[in-house]
Amino acid sequence: MRCRHLLRIVLISIVAVVCTVTVVVAAGYVWLRSTPLAPALSLLSAEGRVEGFRSLDELLPSETVSTDGSVHQLPGDGADTDVLPASFRLEEERIDTAKRYVRWTIR
Repeated sequence: MRCRHLLRIVLISIVAVVCTVTVVVAAGYVWLRSTPLAPALSLLSAEGRVEGFRSLDELLPSETVSTDGSVHQLPGDGADTDVLPASFRLEEERIDTAKRYVRWTIR
């Protein structure tokens, strides 16, 4: 009798945990669909992958970079093109590369 009671408590606990996890996952998915990154979910499907990458600037928040004006050469010898300098000068202003431009590191 006592074993059945213990088994019943364990099974109810397992069902409660599974239900809780299901509700949390469903709520997270609904929340994610309401964020600005929701269109990026289409990149996960095989059908939407090619079209999604074609229009990535429309799917994800992006900034337009102007090409007006002169081009400034970054300092350095150009030997290591994967590494940006820590800072550089642009029109008499010192720009800290890490704070202004680098959002993630690619290695």
